[in-house]
Amino acid sequence: MLLPFVVRAGETKKVASTGGMLLLLPLGISSALAALAQFVAFSRIMVPYAIGIKRTSVLWGVAWGRAIFKEEKIGMRLGAALLMCLGAIIILFAGK
Repeated sequence: MLLPFVVRAGETKKVASTGGMLLLLPLGISSALAALAQFVAFSRIMVPYAIGIKRTSVLWGVAWGRAIFKEEKIGMRLGAALLMCLGAIIILFAGK
């Protein structure tokens, strides 16, 4: 689905190369596994609970952004991520 954006950016040769595909392969596999796990969770528990738990992954995103990409203003990002997790916890306990 992102191919039109890659073509427009003029990066088709880089992505279409064998090295580019090998770099994208783990990303595609992990995205597919995440989608599969989400759909299995939807069939086993109530959707708001599954979405609430999935949203806690935002903390990992903040951690990876700091560790790998050396992002700045990590306190502000972490605060926003914790706010999202607080919302997930509220959703979790609202059903009881």
